[in-house]
This record gives sequence, C-alpha cells and structure tokens, in this order.
Amino acid sequence: MKTLTNTKTTVIGNKITITADIVDKQFPFPVQQVTVGYLNPDNIRWPRHIQLSNDACFIKAFGNGFAISTDDLVNIAAQVEPKTSFPPLFKKISPEYKVEISSELHPDLQWEVSDKLQGSTWTKVEGQTSESLDKSKVKLGQFVRCVATSDAGSLISNPVIVQ
Repeated sequence: MKTLTNTKTTVIGNKITITADIVDKQFPFPVQQVTVGYLNPDNIRWPRHIQLSNDACFIKAFGNGFAISTDDLVNIAAQVEPKTSFPPLFKKISPEYKVEISSELHPDLQWEVSDKLQGSTWTKVEGQTSESLDKSKVKLGQFVRCVATSDAGSLISNPVIVQ
C-alpha cells in the first residue's frame, strides 16, 4: 500500500502545500475501523472504500490502496486550523537548562528570569528563544523558566534555580 513519509505542511494565506515522499508500507490490520463507501457521481461503477483506523485513513479500490497516517492527518489539520491542536506541553527541563516540548505546531520559546520564586516579576532573558538556555545570560541563584507559545495556546514551564 502506498503512503506518505517525511510529511511537511505549509500554510500561506489560503493555500496549503503538503510535501512528502511516497513509499510502500504495510499497516497493521485495524482492530477497530469505520468503513464508508464512496461513489463518485461521474462514475458510480468505480466504488472506493474509505476506512479509518487508529493508524491511518485508507482509500481502497479493487485491491489497490493508499493510506495517510493519522499523525499526518492531525498535523495537516493543526496547520490549517491551529485550534484543533493542543497547546505546547513541557516534558521536562534538563539539568543543562534545555526543555523538551511536545507540540503539533512549532512554538515560539522565550526564557524568563526572576530573583525570587514567590511574588516575583519575570523578565525576558534577551536573545534566549531556543530550547537551550545560555547559562551565561543569568546569575547563580536566580530562577528561570521557559514560555512556549503557539497558535493553539501558551504554557509556562516549572521554574528551576540556576546552580
């Protein structure tokens, strides 16, 4: 069955561009699936079946098939309508002041610093907009956190003390 890999989705204005490599792949037989028969009004003698499983959306006709993984479908939907996505989710901050983020969209990152943990004012660390914080930009004993913002929302990491 043909499918896509290395999918990239770009939205500019009202146009979407999807680029990918076409490969042969076998998907596991779905335990649960929904099948819809599709008859094109221009040629109702050429039926196709659209099946949806947890792994992919399949389009089949006379033993031939094409599949788009559900991950790719979700990614395309998130690019076209960001509100279908979830806000960035922090997985962790490493001891080296690097964040791991889960997001279907590409979030903007901004590191912030504060001298106190409670009742404090957080200020941006200038130029620190990547997953890793340059520790030379902050002082020992200060607290740092990262703010991740995408079209789906924002999230602030737990603060950590600079040691």
